[in-house]
Amino acid sequence: MIDPFIALLTLFGGLIGLIFSSNFFVDGCASLSRSLGMSTSMIGLTIVAFGTSSPEIIVSIEAAMDSIPGLAIGNAIGSNIANIGLVLGLTAIIFNIKTKNNLLTIDVIKPIYKSRFGLGIWLLIVTFIAALFLSNQVLSKFESIVLIFISILISIIVIKDAKNNLNLVAIDENLKIPKFSTIRGIIYALFGLIVLIISAKIMINGAESLAKYFQVDEIIIGLTIVALGTSLPELAACITSVSKGYYGLALGNIIGSNILNLLVVMAIPSLISPVILESTIVSREIPTLISLTLMLITFIYLIKLDIKTKLKINFGRLLGLFFLGIYAFYYFLIFSN
Repeated sequence: MIDPFIALLTLFGGLIGLIFSSNFFVDGCASLSRSLGMSTSMIGLTIVAFGTSSPEIIVSIEAAMDSIPGLAIGNAIGSNIANIGLVLGLTAIIFNIKTKNNLLTIDVIKPIYKSRFGLGIWLLIVTFIAALFLSNQVLSKFESIVLIFISILISIIVIKDAKNNLNLVAIDENLKIPKFSTIRGIIYALFGLIVLIISAKIMINGAESLAKYFQVDEIIIGLTIVALGTSLPELAACITSVSKGYYGLALGNIIGSNILNLLVVMAIPSLISPVILESTIVSREIPTLISLTLMLITFIYLIKLDIKTKLKINFGRLLGLFFLGIYAFYYFLIFSN
């Protein structure tokens, strides 16, 4: 028999661990960005994005092994919706995101190495590809292989871009980035990442126990509680990053995490066998995901417009309210149905 009180304590214990470990993780990654000569947004697109997506990857593998692939698909899509609607929405509202230079937008708008697109546009392309693959409510093994291949291709492009494009090595000296040694930076980042993953796992176990106690359907668990739980590392990392002034790291983290979720997390279960999905994935989740992704790209370009024109228009809090509003309406649709 599941004890709801113990499940609730487990849930909050994992949340406290996420908040505690995010400080170590963000400081370690930011310090590494300085020592490696990479911009904080590029670190966000790579190291931080992979680190905060680790809970999603772990859940996806476990779901595939436990023969509940629908939970993994729901987790991937639900996490992307939460990353934009909740994570970026709350962060923008709380801190009124703004920037005084191109550090926030340089890595996600400008064309990346030998490519016509920035990574923000790549995220949009990946989202539409995922939507196309899911449009028949089946994700096949071949489609999963294609998604994995695209993830490898984008990873290679990002690494080459960091090595070959001089614009990406500029570090904003106004940011208070810790001046750790390389070893200490790695230790901080690894310690924070390990505790992040453990804390997320503890929190997810508590959330799943509560869901089972109240007899909530599996697909709803994946889209809501598990997706929300696995997005908490992104939330903790983004809030901590922005509070310390690392705007590029926060935005890069969301874009990188969402690309990984669609290309890797969603693909893992279907590598074992094709996954048949509920019709609501096509009618509700995909349109919500596409809408939020389009708004994210709009958010980036409006900030770029603000930088170029120097109109001092604050788009951060306004768009944050839109993101959070769509996310709240999405949850209303889920529970009303």
